[in-house]
Amino acid sequence: DKALIAFLFSTGVRVGELAALNRSDVDLESNSVTFRGEKSRKGKFRTVYLDEYARRYLRMYLAKRTDGNPALFVSTRLYDGEPRRLTNATIEKITKSVVKNAGVNKIGTVHVFRKTFATRLADRGCPLNVIQNLLGHADLTTTIKCYVAKIPERNREEWRRYVFAA
Repeated sequence: DKALIAFLFSTGVRVGELAALNRSDVDLESNSVTFRGEKSRKGKFRTVYLDEYARRYLRMYLAKRTDGNPALFVSTRLYDGEPRRLTNATIEKITKSVVKNAGVNKIGTVHVFRKTFATRLADRGCPLNVIQNLLGHADLTTTIKCYVAKIPERNREEWRRYVFAA
């Protein structure tokens, strides 16, 4: 679970993208993951990056795996002696359970992790077009409207920064 949660915090991928990832999509040397975006109509590939936590936990998780399943994340339960690729529903169940066990009073969907990823980047001053690319949005408006602009505290801070700058 640690590897999966750290991966989500570090990459902001969609649940379907996470479920479809293979081990071969990950390059632990360059801390990158390259895959075909789930909502890409033109089959575009997207690259996201792993922070040190995600890299460390993913490395430990993969070192423990002895199966031949190409999926990046697999079930702990065996089916005919082999684990199966995690489904979207199983991933959502894991994230909700982790968030609940952490005592957070929110429903911990993968989308919440995705929004948290984008918000953290925006709060640290990351350019919006970079956030757009990392999230795989075709339109910058989607990034601004759905992920970045809904934080009133940020609006107040930016207002203060510009109003009192003179």
